[in-house]
Amino acid sequence: MNIRTTAPAEYAVATIVLRPGESTGWHRHDGPELTAVRSGEITVLREDDCEPTRYSPGEAVFFPDGQPHLIRNDGRVPAELMVTSLLAPGAPSQTPVAPAC
Repeated sequence: MNIRTTAPAEYAVATIVLRPGESTGWHRHDGPELTAVRSGEITVLREDDCEPTRYSPGEAVFFPDGQPHLIRNDGRVPAELMVTSLLAPGAPSQTPVAPAC
C-alpha cells in the first residue's frame, strides 16, 4: 500500500485488545487507519454504512481520513487488533463523535 501525504505525518502502530462486549466507541481520526485482526473477531460500523460487518483473524479494515466508525467485540473471546495510523504531528490519536447508528 502506498500512502502519500501533503504535509509531515507520524506513523504509529499499536496493539489493542477488546474484551468481549467492549468497543472503541464512535470516533474518527485525522488521518487514515488500517486495523488488522490478529485474534478473535470484531464487528465494524461506519457512519456511511450502518450495516455491521464482521472481520476475523487475518482480515483487515481500512478507514479513510475522518471517517467516523465504531469497532466492537461481539464474541466470547478477546479480540487482538494491530492498528496502524498516519497522523499529523501532535494530532490526537482519535476524536470522539456522536453515534451514527
